[in-house]
Amino acid sequence: MNELLEQARLVRYLTFYFLGTFTHHEAGDAMVAQVNDLRCLAIDLGPLKS
Repeated sequence: MNELLEQARLVRYLTFYFLGTFTHHEAGDAMVAQVNDLRCLAIDLGPLKS
């Protein structure tokens, strides 16, 4: 995970794919993605920053 975060500084955006549920965060106007197992999470690095 640390290696992924280091590489994230070099790309324009990240795309997250997951199997889980969205819930409403009651403390603010936000949605929270809940994943029970990290095997249900995929992170795709976007194009490099120019």
